[in-house]
Amino acid sequence: MKKLNVHWDFEGQEHTGNVEFETLDNGKVFVSFTSDLTTQVIENGELNKEDAEDIYNEILSRDCDVTGYEIF
Repeated sequence: MKKLNVHWDFEGQEHTGNVEFETLDNGKVFVSFTSDLTTQVIENGELNKEDAEDIYNEILSRDCDVTGYEIF
């Protein structure tokens, strides 16, 4: 499993959370985006391996700033 510590700006406030990537038995990747403040899941779902890798690399290229970024 891969995990990224991410941050974003929402209504002028800085928030932090995690995006986790877990490879499933069916070969797909389960992606979960959660907030540290509430431990609430913001988005989650299954993607094919290539799309999950693209999302992982895009988040890294943004220095883990997911402001305005939609995973799904």
